[in-house]
Amino acid sequence: MTPRERLQLSYELALFPPRLNAFWHSIRDGNTDDVSDDFLEALDDAARLHLALPEKGYASLRALERLALYQARSRAYCMPSFIRAVRARTSVARRLPKPSFPAISSATSRCPPSDVKQGRDSGLVVGSCSRRE
Repeated sequence: MTPRERLQLSYELALFPPRLNAFWHSIRDGNTDDVSDDFLEALDDAARLHLALPEKGYASLRALERLALYQARSRAYCMPSFIRAVRARTSVARRLPKPSFPAISSATSRCPPSDVKQGRDSGLVVGSCSRRE
């Protein structure tokens, strides 16, 4: 998996509930053999995307606003705690060490600026609004 594909997967897992839900159903049904290390890293990155937004080092204000909007919309589905639960369950099923996530509510924990830089063209659609010419 390329870094670009992993970033895309991270954004989908973090901010698109049907993608994480489909993965959860496969884990719940016992299909943990085909879960790669890249997928687990993408799940960890997805958890980090829900941390506080960075103060500097991001690509643009537009990218930062887009991530903030994605975070706000996904909170209605309790995505941060769901991601942590799925990751912990995956670790138990594969007998991996339990991941140590930073606390989502911690004021010192911030989303990595590099994720905001690269995530500006993640392919997720904010809404169905058409652009004014």
